[in-house]
Amino acid sequence: MLARTPAFLSACLLALCLATPAAAEAVMHVDLRPVAEADSVERFVVLCARKSEPWGTGHSFVVWVTHDLRTNETRSQGFGFYPGANRVLVKLAGGKGRVLDESNIDASIKAGLLTHRLILQVNRAQFESAWSAKQDWERAEHHYHLVGRNCTHFSHRIGTSLGLDAPQPTAGERPPLYFERLMQFCRQLP
Repeated sequence: MLARTPAFLSACLLALCLATPAAAEAVMHVDLRPVAEADSVERFVVLCARKSEPWGTGHSFVVWVTHDLRTNETRSQGFGFYPGANRVLVKLAGGKGRVLDESNIDASIKAGLLTHRLILQVNRAQFESAWSAKQDWERAEHHYHLVGRNCTHFSHRIGTSLGLDAPQPTAGERPPLYFERLMQFCRQLP
């Protein structure tokens, strides 16, 4: 499932997810597993927000990470939802969207641009559910709309597929602002 990303780019995404946070970055770890599994593989789904480069509203994306405790091998692959065209008018008014591999997006592998990392430890079923939600989103060929269906809505959908009853993004809410609300919500979880 995670083998499609070239090793170097996968390592960049992994380093991004596991890096020591910058002073201004918010990082939170939440264990969503109903019970700990007797499994030699740890699984994480990491919801990330970052600044745009060189300017913009920011971006959110999701990284799937597995760590084999026996071999110490770690794999990662990240995806985000983008407008199908790069023109500003299409970004604002909408158009066909695309789920893209974040390891191919320069800004997403620069740790200095991260503003938030919500690291969700999950079991195998939750991990597979999140992956299926990503595939369903791709198959649905959703239209991208900066205000109503954007990268934050994609991240929210992946979070809810894990059983996280997260608050909905509001119309036009920038990713860092949504992640502040999302992390506040997670602080109140039992």
